[in-house]
Amino acid sequence: MAKYNVSKSESKKLGIERVKIGGDSKSSSSSKSSSSGTKVDDSQLKALQSEYTKSLTPTQEETDTNTQLSNIITSKELGIQAVEQEPMAQSFVTGQSAGLEKSAALKSLPLQTKLANLQASRQAAADVLKAQLGFETSNVDRQTSLAESAANREYQQQQSDLSQSNYQQSFKEGQRQFNVSEGRLSSKASDVKDITRTNTGITSLIEEEVNSGTSWAEIAAKLQAAGVDTKSGSHADKMLRKLFLGEE
Repeated sequence: MAKYNVSKSESKKLGIERVKIGGDSKSSSSSKSSSSGTKVDDSQLKALQSEYTKSLTPTQEETDTNTQLSNIITSKELGIQAVEQEPMAQSFVTGQSAGLEKSAALKSLPLQTKLANLQASRQAAADVLKAQLGFETSNVDRQTSLAESAANREYQQQQSDLSQSNYQQSFKEGQRQFNVSEGRLSSKASDVKDITRTNTGITSLIEEEVNSGTSWAEIAAKLQAAGVDTKSGSHADKMLRKLFLGEE
């Protein structure tokens, strides 16, 4: 299965490009043992992913400050509601409400400033991490590409070496079979010479060849190659005539 720098949900949440950082199982299997050489160290990438994800979550200080602001606003609203329910002149109600508004504003202002500064600081850190994450993703992708190229070259070299080795083995086997064949032919030629040293041997050889379906001309050629006289009137000639022509 292909490996990516982030999951689909993280890509959508973090707003970063989803990039493949490793080969899939098919490419790994096709490169056989070379697949182990394409592994790239992505620990730094994973660390940056973790830090960036963390930077998108408000800090505890931001949460506490925001809670204080909410409490001030709630307290103000409850105070105004209580004043409005009191049986007093409208002008007094208005004055009391204005006082509560002013007091809440004075208390909220420093908290709002603090919260804005905290959020801006966290966003700035997140932007830096996002840039680093992009650079590291590109770096891992480049290293993966280089490693896969190197592994592929190594695999091609292995295949070339294997092909050369197979060729050499085939050549040696062919040479061996040729030598065996030559040895058999030499042995057979030697046997023919041994057999044809006597008339009995010549007769036996001619009869064997005739029974095997060998023609007159081929038998004569073999006898001549073995140094046997096949001229008219010779023992070999007489045997050939007898077997092929039926002459006595």
